[in-house]
Amino acid sequence: MLAKTILAFTVVGTLLSATASVAAELPRSGNVYRIGWLSGEGGRPFDADILKSFRSGMADLGWDGRSTEFVERRANARLERLPGLAAELVALNVDVIVAIGDASVLAAMRATRQIPIVSPFSDDPVGAKLVTSLARPGGNVTGLSYMVPEIYAKELSLLKEAMPGLRKLGVVINSANPSADGILGALRNTSRTLGIELKIVDAYPLDSLDLRINEMTGTGVQAITGFVLQSPFKDRLIRFGTANRIPLVGYTDGLPGLLSLEVDELQMARRSARYVDKTFGGQIRAS
Repeated sequence: MLAKTILAFTVVGTLLSATASVAAELPRSGNVYRIGWLSGEGGRPFDADILKSFRSGMADLGWDGRSTEFVERRANARLERLPGLAAELVALNVDVIVAIGDASVLAAMRATRQIPIVSPFSDDPVGAKLVTSLARPGGNVTGLSYMVPEIYAKELSLLKEAMPGLRKLGVVINSANPSADGILGALRNTSRTLGIELKIVDAYPLDSLDLRINEMTGTGVQAITGFVLQSPFKDRLIRFGTANRIPLVGYTDGLPGLLSLEVDELQMARRSARYVDKTFGGQIRAS
């Protein structure tokens, strides 16, 4: 397994001054800022760890339970629930929305153009149409990105080096994620260069996942990669790879994982607290 690589990219720079003034105009409960937490996950340790890291980052900047209040909404891997959950946060008049994953960011964007939205680790902010460009993002979204399409393209190149005879690759995607098209495009471009045929399977909706994964049986795929983050998807795919002795790329640190380029999402969540701090105008340190 390859060592984890931290690839943190600043999505927004000039937007911060604009979002700070927006946040200052939003009604608050006394001197307490309300932070909306919108996640496509829920019910698994990873989501709790991300929130814990973010809270630690806020604490480092002087924000604590007396100055902030968290309003949490989770879709529990049912991404179709995100628009309704985002609307709830807007109705509750939160001061900022911290959106975990591009699908959450997109849902929040559709729910509000006024409340600042912070993305701790966007997959592909430009490809998912969360920002116009990295240099001039516009809108009300800020945060960090680890440029997922580039990571998947690099993983495929490394896989070809590890398996010179690779001719057919299974790709499991989650079409409900706004970044899926960008990742597929990067994989297709790289696979053409390397002479690799892709067998693409859509993991969404979850109800038919087992049937869709089993479509790869007998197709001759020699390895499997793809864009699947929610734990129910990953767990089933790991079982499939193990049962069929097919190595996985980018899914797991244990068997049947072969190689992976990963980011430190916990550290990125911690760093993203600075963006929330700036949308609040650094009130704690300024007081």
